[in-house]
Amino acid sequence: MLSPQYTTVLVEFAFACACLIFLIVSLALALRSHWTYKNTPDRLRKATLLTAIIAYTCYVVLDIIQLATQEDHATVRFSYFIVYIFSSVAYRLGEIALAVFIPRTILQQLHLSNASPSTQRAVRWVAILLFGLITCLQITGTALYSALYGQQIRSHVLEPFELAINPLSDDVNKVDFTLDILWLSYIIFLFTVLLTKARKATNSKKTNSLIIILLALLFIDQLMSAVQTGTSLFKHPLNSAADLSHAGYFIELIAPTAIVTIAPILGLSRSRHSTDTAVGRSNDSQSRKIDDPDAQSQTCELADAPTIVPGPAYGFAK
Repeated sequence: MLSPQYTTVLVEFAFACACLIFLIVSLALALRSHWTYKNTPDRLRKATLLTAIIAYTCYVVLDIIQLATQEDHATVRFSYFIVYIFSSVAYRLGEIALAVFIPRTILQQLHLSNASPSTQRAVRWVAILLFGLITCLQITGTALYSALYGQQIRSHVLEPFELAINPLSDDVNKVDFTLDILWLSYIIFLFTVLLTKARKATNSKKTNSLIIILLALLFIDQLMSAVQTGTSLFKHPLNSAADLSHAGYFIELIAPTAIVTIAPILGLSRSRHSTDTAVGRSNDSQSRKIDDPDAQSQTCELADAPTIVPGPAYGFAK
């Protein structure tokens, strides 16, 4: 009979492998997606989406390595735990990329809904300010997390209890808790802008629905992270923190994978919508020419007119 801990690791390993397959599919979709911003190709959104997918893919691959090591009860050196640092960097990099991609998409919706330039400018500057704060906190959290594991690796002590009582652990939790609260405020701000200012866009019904799903998934992810970090920060028992960590693990896998899988659909549907719109406009212009009698008469007169062949330049004949 399998122990509960072994069963949990086995389920987490299966979830991680399934998420890796979805991430590979989303990468293929992202490479085929096309983005526009104010009627020009938007390379920033495509680059940030690809960055997020690659970062989350690296996170899942490193997580699969960790789970496989736990499942086999392998004996490793202390330098192996550098994998935890790289895993944290990959996850944080994916969040930074999403902090650019989603607001950029909402700004495009504001442009399509013919929002006033002052509104678009205000939303852009608030998004830039919040993005800057999130990036600074992510960098600070990465530095403290790396210092925490580096200190424990150097002391050759990596027990969960020793990590919990380390003073740097409280600093990491404080920064992460502040980051989670800022993320939740950022998501609520974007959600409000989307519902109040961008609902009149030409493609609002489908695109706004997909953006709302992305924001909802991101909100659930950050809310669970805030609850988990708050539990560790305010000195709750380790058993409750461990239970939350298992629930938070599945959300950390499912939510980002669903986000980067749904996001390329926006680019694919947008390119198809623009192509259909262009074809429709060309067909409308041709039908107007056929239905317009003046245009038909002008066409007939041009057809019946004699063809004038230009003579040699400057009157010189060959």
